[in-house]
Amino acid sequence: MNVNELARHAPHLFDVLPLSWNLHDVFLGVYMTYGNKNTWRDQVVPDFITQGFKLVPNNSCIDILLQSSRRHASDKRDHIYALLGHPLILVNGETIVQADYERDVNDVYMEVSTKLLQNVEPSLSLAVAGTMGKRKARDLDSAQPSWVIHWELGSETANLGRPDQWYYAGGKDASADIEVDDAAKTLTLPAVIMDGIVWVSDQIPASEVQIDNLIHAPKRHVAMEWVWDALPSEPCRYTGKHGSRDAFTLSLVGGRYKHRGKAEDDLDRHRRLANAYLGYVKSHHSCGKGDESLRSDARDFENDHAVTASERRFIVTEKGFYGLGPQLTREGDVVAVFPGLRVPYVLRPTGDMYKLVGAAYVHGVMCGELLAEKDPLSLGVGKPKDVVIA
Repeated sequence: MNVNELARHAPHLFDVLPLSWNLHDVFLGVYMTYGNKNTWRDQVVPDFITQGFKLVPNNSCIDILLQSSRRHASDKRDHIYALLGHPLILVNGETIVQADYERDVNDVYMEVSTKLLQNVEPSLSLAVAGTMGKRKARDLDSAQPSWVIHWELGSETANLGRPDQWYYAGGKDASADIEVDDAAKTLTLPAVIMDGIVWVSDQIPASEVQIDNLIHAPKRHVAMEWVWDALPSEPCRYTGKHGSRDAFTLSLVGGRYKHRGKAEDDLDRHRRLANAYLGYVKSHHSCGKGDESLRSDARDFENDHAVTASERRFIVTEKGFYGLGPQLTREGDVVAVFPGLRVPYVLRPTGDMYKLVGAAYVHGVMCGELLAEKDPLSLGVGKPKDVVIA
């Protein structure tokens, strides 16, 4: 681990870099979280230890299982069973599930997802369910419940709705009222169906967001430009000189500044960073060398933009809201806000029930506006009603 992390921190010392991102990931997400006092981990590069705690705050068993979803397992059940010795794989003091190779993998996954929803972090659990699809796309037309996390598919996007983010779309003090029907394999909870989705962009590749990829391949299209050019002028509820553009660029970073801050707290800074990002890439394309005066701001914007927008789709709703939706989002899906959950979710209507598409960022509804008594957005969506997710 010392060699691995030294290569990461001081690449100029190595002719050939023996860097393993898999080893780095596992160390950061699994071994760093054991917590025993007498450990070799304290001997690893000191600044890596400090960075590690900043990068992965408040680890839970969901974070441990996310690491497992990035690995390969010949038996799908081992994405969970292989980690049952980890101290964080506990719910109410007991191991989250017992290893039993006679059980069907779908039953194992459903039991784990139910416990994560009811006992750990419902916002993150539902968000993670919607991010799966790196190795193979989720099948929302299958009989399997869409709200259950299928770890073997691999996580394709970063997670919205983490506990350390500022969002509280479902209210600051509300708690989620979750009911699981084991027989029907459905999830029921109150929700406000706020809007339908009327426009969806192409999926945004990471290579068209990350600065290094863009400057080394000038023929690549900058996602910020082609999504903006394709964006319909109507509907749009954002007014004023910078209204639609601010809503657009804020959505591309999930409204965040340096991961946890709220970008809207300093709109002038946000605009400066967004302009620097685009200007820095263009300066490389035009003269082969980036404008160094823009580099720092450009990288700041890139950090949030790449984490948030990569592999997602830009969305526009019927009432003119902008936002980011999961990779499987399509026109005709709806956006719902659940009391007690941090972020909105995209759902797909299927008769009298819905399928979970995944977590979303919708600009203007991330601070509990939809559930406020005085209806500050004048949407008239009414009170939450029970929604059944199959």
